[in-house]
Amino acid sequence: MDFSKIAKNSAKWALGHTLWCNAAYHPRPEDRPFYIRLDVTNFCNQACVKCWVPDAMRRQKPYFMPLDDYKILAERLFGFTYLLQVPCAFEGLMHPHFAELIRIADDYGIPNIGVVTNGVLLKGDKAEALIASRHVTGVNVSIDALDPEIYRYMRGRHEPQTVLANVEAFLDRKRQGARANLHLKFNSILARSNARDLPNLARWARDHQIDEMEFFHVEPFDRSNEESLLNEPDTYKKLHDELGAILAGGPRVFLPPPFEPGDFDADGNYVRRHTQDAEASAFDTSESNTLDPRYSHPYPKDVFCINPWMVLQIDCRGDIFPCAHRIDLPPLANILRQDRDEAINSLRFMKLRRGILSGNFDETCRRCCSRAPSADPMKRRQVRILHDEK
Repeated sequence: MDFSKIAKNSAKWALGHTLWCNAAYHPRPEDRPFYIRLDVTNFCNQACVKCWVPDAMRRQKPYFMPLDDYKILAERLFGFTYLLQVPCAFEGLMHPHFAELIRIADDYGIPNIGVVTNGVLLKGDKAEALIASRHVTGVNVSIDALDPEIYRYMRGRHEPQTVLANVEAFLDRKRQGARANLHLKFNSILARSNARDLPNLARWARDHQIDEMEFFHVEPFDRSNEESLLNEPDTYKKLHDELGAILAGGPRVFLPPPFEPGDFDADGNYVRRHTQDAEASAFDTSESNTLDPRYSHPYPKDVFCINPWMVLQIDCRGDIFPCAHRIDLPPLANILRQDRDEAINSLRFMKLRRGILSGNFDETCRRCCSRAPSADPMKRRQVRILHDEK
């Protein structure tokens, strides 16, 4: 007799029938509530200088989710999903069966399937599978420079010309296939090292009719990072205005606004770290955060973060995390070893939700300043700011 399992199930039953009952979540397939960020491998073909993935994870032995495991995951979750993003932290197009993974996901009628890639492998049967899909609505290509030397510094390997050639060919096939609802987007890092070359990349995006371009400040976003443009607010103001002028009337744009004097405290530290708390840039025309326009998600309306209800960030072994900030912490569940209801109502999930509902945030939540989750009407904001407003 497995006494540990009996004790665990007893504890879960007790929690589900006491003060923790509101931390349980039982989704309905008709709501399609989940935003899944799925890594099908733990490997990448680049070595970005400011990669946000912990070094320990990058040193793992390469692993690719087996097709049978992927099918189990799909059967348990895809019918409840409104947005599937493949991948999250690694390069999903390296998976030897990537095209088949897309075809399997397509059969579940997920309203939005998005792919994030560095573009090096955006060709052949993998590109064709994306174009042939009925539900892939976004392909995001991460690229930070046109200059080969700057690109290699930022990305570690490969050449920008390889990526741009793949993008051009992909756009041509997209137009031939009349895929008007398939948007191609550039994700670009704002940093000291590539600041002088970003206007050239913006011109390329405009001239080749890229659908959208989104810029992100390099992480970690603080002055201790020598690459951060927080150290050069005047430089960023000039770059912001130049990029906005180049892209005006072209792609949809998300461009963080320039820094203002009030953004810094007396010690020179950045205060308004959450970009959604700031006034929008005059050039912000992006639709990145409105992938799903519904305003009636079945989640609590009075919490600062709905990730533990909405987001399932899943690695290639089936471990589930609620957000990228927690991928170096123990997972909350495993969708390959637990069925859907058991996984999303694990003790760790219940504890995290209960903490958010009661305002007893742990340290990871306390220091969060993310703009995610995408596609939800709620804004996530620093807990410190929420406490100041009460």
